[in-house]
Amino acid sequence: TRTVPEMEKVLEELQNLVEFRSRELGVDVPILALGLSSRKNMCIHETVREEGSRESVDAKCRKLTASWVREKAAESRERGSGGGNGGGSSSMVIGDMEDGGGGGG
Repeated sequence: TRTVPEMEKVLEELQNLVEFRSRELGVDVPILALGLSSRKNMCIHETVREEGSRESVDAKCRKLTASWVREKAAESRERGSGGGNGGGSSSMVIGDMEDGGGGGG
């Protein structure tokens, strides 16, 4: 396990490496890197990230981002029904979360 500052430092160093390779070696091959962290550290949804415990954030995040939830929301949009599950927050889709949308439905 790494702390968020440690992960940020690794990604910063990777960016420095990419710039060095380009500048000094003339190598412009992109490097794909992914910094992984817990939902508690990475959550962008206002209501969810205010949860106190990691377990609570994990549970609420799963309710919003699980593949079956996204599939159901996509099907609802295709049918034009707007969700139809009683307005629960589990119908929120990733795009809504990126806009900082609280609530959902």
